[in-house]
Amino acid sequence: MSFHDEQRALVTCLKRLWGASTAEVLRDQEFRNYSGMRNRFNDYQVTKLTEQAPYSVHAPIYKDNLGRKWEEVTVGIKYHVPAGDWAENAIRFGKSKKERFSRKFLCEALLPGYEGATYEMIVSKSGTRIVSGELMETFNFGEANARSSVSGKVFGQQVMAPGVHFKFDMAPHDEYGYGHYKSFPANYPVKIIDFADLVEMGAVSRWDVSL
Repeated sequence: MSFHDEQRALVTCLKRLWGASTAEVLRDQEFRNYSGMRNRFNDYQVTKLTEQAPYSVHAPIYKDNLGRKWEEVTVGIKYHVPAGDWAENAIRFGKSKKERFSRKFLCEALLPGYEGATYEMIVSKSGTRIVSGELMETFNFGEANARSSVSGKVFGQQVMAPGVHFKFDMAPHDEYGYGHYKSFPANYPVKIIDFADLVEMGAVSRWDVSL
């Protein structure tokens, strides 16, 4: 089966379970199989992220080496750092971005006939991606950005997204455990060019930041 055929089969499975309860989703063997292989559908082509204007403190947007937009978020980052390193205010306002144990980036995923899936990158401060273990990144079948607690677009319709993200992504994490997920290698380190780097390079002014 080709990769595109695998994507289409995944979409068929998710659409079949669109109206199912969380309990029904977790009992479904086909879904369980796809959940364990979910990182097969993540993106591993990124080598560079460059922060884009408007340079926002709270919702920074980056462009990758392929021209796609990624959003850096702190929502959920506590699941990708050691417990002793977690303090949301320290991450947001204390440690500089370069000092953080890891950083979380999300990008709209491309699945044929499906809207709402999300590529996820967890990049350590060394530039390597965390693709295995309890702190690993995971491909999300539901919209997983900072606004998913309000609403999201799935199958082309605006819907309340917590149920989608919860039953397709969050509940399986809790039910199956991280040992359930197959790891896939990320062969390239990710170079992150932040607003501060752009200022140092003389590409922008330090007054260009947006609060």
